[in-house]
Amino acid sequence: MDAFPDYTKFDRTKKVFCAIQIMGDENVVPQTDNVKDDTCPAIDPEVAITLNSAYDDGKGVTAAKLGRNLRIESARGNFDFFGTLNPVANWDTYKEAVKTYLGEEAAKDETKNALELTGYYFPVTIDVQSPTGTSVAGGTIAFASPKTGRTLTSAATVTAGDKATATMLIPVDADNSVYEVTVSGNSKTSTYTFDFSKCVFK
Repeated sequence: MDAFPDYTKFDRTKKVFCAIQIMGDENVVPQTDNVKDDTCPAIDPEVAITLNSAYDDGKGVTAAKLGRNLRIESARGNFDFFGTLNPVANWDTYKEAVKTYLGEEAAKDETKNALELTGYYFPVTIDVQSPTGTSVAGGTIAFASPKTGRTLTSAATVTAGDKATATMLIPVDADNSVYEVTVSGNSKTSTYTFDFSKCVFK
């Protein structure tokens, strides 16, 4: 086969040719049993998180007071939180809520409990569900407190259909705003990242 459309440079008496070898199909088509399936496995249990825009503690603090333009975006195993968070100082409602998140023994330490108040809170609804559509009998959402490192846990209970739901006030620390969150359900556990670094702290 003629390898060039013109004569070799500087030598008009010489042309360059090449040989091309055509291989059989058996040499170029991979065997199906040797092909690796790189499809990512489904996260189980999986969660869906939405802003609890109807939050109202009955004492004057609502979702609108906690923040403005709050929203959540998700991408496989990661949740990014956006919006402007307003400070709520020494909030009695969260003082009581955090005792529930900590569990009976941990909640007895009033000194550490006071340290749990970050001043910023994101109200969410968390649905725990199975990627296969199997009913979820219940679940838990757990992560380390950004202030003390103690584990904060919220229980998800079956509300309707095949999922379990929890409503939670997530304490947000402006200086420690990315959390690793463990979600359990149907004897399975998965890990997610909650990223609040894109929030604006008033």
